[in-house]
Amino acid sequence: MAGVTAADVWRIYVKPSMDGRLIPRKKTVLRRSAKVLERNKIFAQKAPQMVLACRGRPWKEYVACLRQKARELGLGTGVSKTPEYRRRFWKHKA
Repeated sequence: MAGVTAADVWRIYVKPSMDGRLIPRKKTVLRRSAKVLERNKIFAQKAPQMVLACRGRPWKEYVACLRQKARELGLGTGVSKTPEYRRRFWKHKA
């Protein structure tokens, strides 16, 4: 029996809107907390309006627009938390 390969852990997506960049995603990440499920429920209800309001823009502006709309709905900022959080968990972003 073979060992675990990178293909068993990661999926690679091609994003045409990002000039064909390859985006790796872990297959094993499951977020099931009550807060995440509630946030996803609100997002699912409001996502069509958010997308319609932001579409037709270049990718960076589109993502910024979606983050702004999410912020207005109280869904968070879509970016890492405080400078202290970044220093603690993302040393390269300090």
